[in-house]
Amino acid sequence: MKNLNIVENEGRLRLDTDVLILGSGLAGMLLGILLHDQGAGVTIASKETFSDSNTFYAQGGVAAVTSNTFIDSITDHLNDTIKSGAGLTDEAVAKELIGAAPYLVQELSRLGMGFDRGANGSYELAREGGHSKARVLHSKDTTGKAISTALLENVQHKASSSIDFNMLEQCFAFNLLQDGQKVIGAEVLHKGVIKRIYARHTVLATGGAGQIYSRTTNPSVATADGAAMAYRAGATLADLEFMQFHPTALAKPGAPAFLISEAVRGAGAVLLDGNGKPFVKNFHPDGDLATRDVVARAIHSTMLAGNLTAVDLDLRPIGEQALQERFPNIIATCRRYGVDPTRESIPVCPAAHYFMGGVLSDAFGRTSLPGLYAIGEVASTGLHGANRLASNSLLEAGVMAINLASILSASSHGALSLLSKPSLSVGSKEEQYSVPSTLTAFKKHMYEYASLTRSEAGLTLLLARIKKDGSQLASFNVANICAANVFLIGGLIATAAMNRAESRGSHFREDFPKLNDQLYGRRQAVSQGRWHWLDSSSEYAKIDKQSARTA
Repeated sequence: MKNLNIVENEGRLRLDTDVLILGSGLAGMLLGILLHDQGAGVTIASKETFSDSNTFYAQGGVAAVTSNTFIDSITDHLNDTIKSGAGLTDEAVAKELIGAAPYLVQELSRLGMGFDRGANGSYELAREGGHSKARVLHSKDTTGKAISTALLENVQHKASSSIDFNMLEQCFAFNLLQDGQKVIGAEVLHKGVIKRIYARHTVLATGGAGQIYSRTTNPSVATADGAAMAYRAGATLADLEFMQFHPTALAKPGAPAFLISEAVRGAGAVLLDGNGKPFVKNFHPDGDLATRDVVARAIHSTMLAGNLTAVDLDLRPIGEQALQERFPNIIATCRRYGVDPTRESIPVCPAAHYFMGGVLSDAFGRTSLPGLYAIGEVASTGLHGANRLASNSLLEAGVMAINLASILSASSHGALSLLSKPSLSVGSKEEQYSVPSTLTAFKKHMYEYASLTRSEAGLTLLLARIKKDGSQLASFNVANICAANVFLIGGLIATAAMNRAESRGSHFREDFPKLNDQLYGRRQAVSQGRWHWLDSSSEYAKIDKQSARTA
C-alpha cells in the first residue's frame, strides 16, 4: 500500500492520512483534487471502482446561471429552487450554493470538463422540469460520465506522481472511528481485509440510497452506506421522508430501470396515456415540465386508473436529427433493449432516483459530529427542501466540495498528533448490524408502502414487518453490511414518512393529501432514535459552532 504509513493495530492494518474521502463521485474526486493542490495529503476510497457512482450515470447536467442577464439570473434559479422545495428549502444554503455555480463551472472546465457549446461559443443550455428557463449545462446526454472521466484523469495523475495522494478501489467503509471527542477515521474492508484508516478529517461523499427500493435508476453501489455509518456513530440525519422518484425510467421486462433524462421533455418529448393522449396537464398547468414529484405522481395515478404497467414517452416530436445529436446514449441504450425512440414511444414509469435526506450538514459539509463532513447526495443541506429541482444535484456536490476544501486546506496537513492517542471503534461489532431475512422482499415492500404514495395503514404494516424481520449478520462481508444499511435507512425512511402527516414535495400521504404548514412547515431530524423537528436556524448554528472548532 504505497504512500500510506502502515502499522499493525490490534491485529488489523492501520493506515494514516491527512484527509480521508469516502466516495469517488463528483464531490469526492473534486474535493481530493482541490485539497491536494493546496498541500494536503489525500486518500480517496471507492466502494468498487472509481466509475461506480451516481455522478457517472447522471445524464441531464449542471444547473447553473453563469452570468446574470435579462434572459435568466441567479435570482430566477433561486426562486425555481425554492418553489420546487415546497416550503422546506433553506434559503441561506440555496443562495450560497446557487451563487457559486459560475465558479464551479470554471473549475470543472479548468480540470478538463467540456460542456457542449453552440457555434458562437456560448454554452448550449437545456430546460428541465421545474426550471422557468433553459439553464442546464451538459455534455450530450452523458454529462455525469464526462465529468467523472475528466476528474478521474486528474486523480489518476496525482496518484501516479505524488507520494501523498492515494486511490483505494474495492475499499468499503463500514464504521467510523472516534476517540471520544471527534471522528478520527474509518474502518474499511479493503479487498477482503479489515483495515483502519486514521485521518485528521473524514469526509463522506458516498452518494445516495436508491437501492433501498426494488425499482431504481441508481447503480448497485447506492445502498445508503454513508448515512447508515454516520447514524450508527451518533450523527444527526434529516429529511429522510423525501426520496425523489424520477418520472421516466425505462419500463420494459428484462431491462434495467434506465433513466430517460428529463431534458428530452425540455426538448419537446411528450408523455402519453394508454390511449395515446397527453395527460400531465390534467394534473398541473406546467404539464410535462412540472416538477418531478408532480410528474411522477401523475404517471403513477394514470397507471393505476388505466391498469397500466407503464405510460409512453414519445421522443419523436424532437425530430430524428436532433435526437441523434443531443441524446445518442438514450437512443443507443433503448435500442439495446428493443425500443427505437426514433420510431416508437418508450414505455416508462417512475423509479427511485435521488435522496433529499441524509446526514444533516451546512453548505460547507460540516455535520453534528466534529471531524466528520458530508458532501453531495449523502448530505442533507436543505438546498432541495422536499423535492430536488432537476440538475441541482451535481451543482450541490461540486460547490460543497469547493466550500469544504476552502475550510480544510489550512488545517488538513502537518503533524498528525491525534494518531498517537488511543482510538475507540464505534459500532464495529457484527451484532450491531441487523439485516432483513430477504433483501429482495424488503425492497419490494419499500416500493409498495413507502414510495410515491404512502398511508398510515401501509406504513404501519411496513414498520411492523421491519420490527419482526431483522436478524443478525450470518457473516461479515460487503453484501451483508450493505443489506444492513438498506434495512436501517429504509426503516428510518418509513418512520419519517409516518411522522409527517401531510403531503409535501416528494412525500405524498393518501390519508393526508394536503400540505399543512402550521404543523409541518419544518424539517425533520433524527439522532440515535430520537426524532425532532428543526424549528429554526439554531440547529444549524449549533452545527457550525461545534464543527468550527475542528476546522
